[in-house]
This record gives sequence, structure tokens and C-alpha cells, in this order.
Amino acid sequence: MTDWLRAFTIWRNRRKRFAEEWAFHMDEAAARWQAVGIGARDARKLARSSLGSRRAYRRDALRTIGGDFAGLVDLLPVRRTSRSRFLVPMTLAILSALAIAINPERAMALKSLAAIAVPGAHARWERLIPLTPAGMVPVDFFAAVLRALVLAGLLRIAFDLAPRSTLRLCAYAAASLAAMALAAAICWVTVLQALLARAWGADGIQGLALVLFGFAFAALLVKAARFWWADVERRCPMCLDRPGMPQVRGRASEILLEPLEVESICFRGHGLIAEDRWARRFSQGDSCSVEF
Repeated sequence: MTDWLRAFTIWRNRRKRFAEEWAFHMDEAAARWQAVGIGARDARKLARSSLGSRRAYRRDALRTIGGDFAGLVDLLPVRRTSRSRFLVPMTLAILSALAIAINPERAMALKSLAAIAVPGAHARWERLIPLTPAGMVPVDFFAAVLRALVLAGLLRIAFDLAPRSTLRLCAYAAASLAAMALAAAICWVTVLQALLARAWGADGIQGLALVLFGFAFAALLVKAARFWWADVERRCPMCLDRPGMPQVRGRASEILLEPLEVESICFRGHGLIAEDRWARRFSQGDSCSVEF
């Protein structure tokens, strides 16, 4: 947050710099006209006429000193934020909170989410189309699938990640897995509430929409699981930020002698992450090497 505030402060100071310099030159021009006996008001008008359009000067000057929108984008730590350990959990948390906040059936949605989170807590619904009670969607099958995925993720953390990495990275992996599971549950409940709120004109079209959503959501869960693990593996196990400045070595056609390898550096100075087709390795200084 400090980096973002510093970027906005620098950008604002650049814009203030033009305003101050323009006011200085305007006062100088008006003073020269007043020196030859012209009144203050007329001198200001003549000064504006002699200096020309302030808008044109302002546009060119701000572009030169980086006070325009492009300069602001260059100052903002966008790339640094995209590598931050807070980006994925915070994005999922914000999207989940917004989805619940704008849901008119949020009370029933929360009951459905509780049924997903707590084994044995059933969300009771009497009729599927339209939903009765309104907003209470069936979650038994989805809850079983989601719990299985979360359990598989936790087992992978315990038996694959924990023996070769730090406790910080394991905790981050568990937290981001929980955030993704919550976001997936909210997505499931919200979309089903919208699809089943009322009967459509044609039952076949509504049924087809439900089937397509089921397949699309299953594919989304698989992609989310792959993204989660790839995101965890590519982070520095010390600071949890993603490395940058990749350097490619080797040849793509070689498998054993000179395989293609990408080496990235942690911007906080914790070490290097080297990735090839066989494994990922984190090297801390010259003494420690951890294989991912």
C-alpha cells in the first residue's frame, strides 16, 4: 500500500510542478506588461495571449515529465503487485464478498454455504424448479466433490510440499486452497440460484443450461486446482512472492545433456528458482538447494 501511495504522490507532484511553473511564467509576462504602464487586468489578458493555450502546453509538458495517465501507470507497482503473495487470496476474498453482498437471496446462500462447509448439515429444499424455499439450492453432490478436492490438496501439501519446502509456503498453500474452495462454493450457489429461481418457458432449455453449467463448472474446478498448485510451486519459499527476470538457458531439443531451463530471481534477494522439464529447484545463496 505504501508503494501505491508513493506513486500517486509523485504523480500529483509532477502535475503540481507544471501548474506552479505556468503560474510563474504568467506572472512574469504580466509583470513585463505592467512595467510599461498597462493595468494589472489588461496585463493578465496580454500575458495569456502572448503565452498561448495553457491546455496545449499542459498536455505536452505532462507527457514529458510523466504527469499524464501513462506516467501514472509506469509509476504504479502493477508488476510487483502481480507477484505479491497477497494477490490471489485477496482477489478471491473480494470477489466472494461482492458476490454475497449483491445477492438478493444472501440469507439462503449463506445457509447453503454452511451445508457445504459442515458435513451432515443438509440444506433442505422441497422443490427444484422453481426453488422452494426460494434461494435454497441442492449442494450435497457438490459438497462431496469439493471436500474431496480440498482433502486431496491438503494431502498433497502434507506429503509432497511439506517435506521439501518451508512452513510459510505450506501455510500459504493451505490458505489459498481454502480461499479457492470458498470462491467455488459461492459461485456454485449463486449461479444455481439464478438458474433455478423460476421455471423457464421451455424445460428442455433450462435442463440443458443446468447440464452445461455442471460440465463447465467441473472444468473450472480442474483448472483452478492446476492454477493453485502451479502458483504455489512458482513462489519463493521464503517471502512467498513470485520471482521475475527469467533467463532461458539450454536448448528445447535436448533432453539430457543441455535441457531447456528457465532461471528466475527473487526480488527480495532470497535466491534463485530454476525450472526445467524435470523439476523446479530453489537455491538460497550458494549453500541451499531445494527441489520442487
